[in-house]
Amino acid sequence: MNCKYHQNINATNTCNVCGEWICENCVLELDNKLYCKDCLKEKYRQENNKTNIATLNNDFITTSTYSSKNPLLYMLNLIPGCLPLYLGDKKGLKYLILFFIFLGLNFETLAMITFIYSFYQGLNIKRKVEKIEYMEKNDLIITNYKDLYINTNPNKLWFIISSFIPGCTYLYLGNSKKGLGLLSLFFIFLWLNFEIFAIILFLYSLCDSFYIKNNILKNKFLKNIDEN
Repeated sequence: MNCKYHQNINATNTCNVCGEWICENCVLELDNKLYCKDCLKEKYRQENNKTNIATLNNDFITTSTYSSKNPLLYMLNLIPGCLPLYLGDKKGLKYLILFFIFLGLNFETLAMITFIYSFYQGLNIKRKVEKIEYMEKNDLIITNYKDLYINTNPNKLWFIISSFIPGCTYLYLGNSKKGLGLLSLFFIFLWLNFEIFAIILFLYSLCDSFYIKNNILKNKFLKNIDEN
């Protein structure tokens, strides 16, 4: 038998993983096992992925006490910062403090912005935890870490509700920076009694939301065609 990498060289060993024949120049030994280059590279990739998942898990609670169907999660999310804190994200404390400071100072507009932003951050953190747990249980490889932070399969009801509040569509889909910017600008216009600008921003955000929704549907349609 010839080596899988060198067709003109006789093989001397087989890889303990794939069973392919390899020559003495290609054989790699680790923990008393023989590997070819491809299998050893794949082993390191999987171990690195598990390490990254473990690192992500350190930021969240992913024990049996957590259940995505628990109604307590949605109740906690009605208090700014509480759901992130419950799921182990310390940023929740910042939202909680800011919300009550703004209420105490009678800054209702800022309190409302903090509430809405924190609400969607809670939903996004919940989704991240669910994705990490799913991938860990099914021993899947994380190929793109952005997928943990972007909502690629939005719920129709939540998407429609979010569309009628400027910026919330982006917050729901995981684009916190742009979502917070539009949301803040909308409430600033209302606070300054710039109703015309607020209406323009509302209409822009609504149309933009439907444009995003159409793109999501189009991407799903194209993906189904590729799979078939």
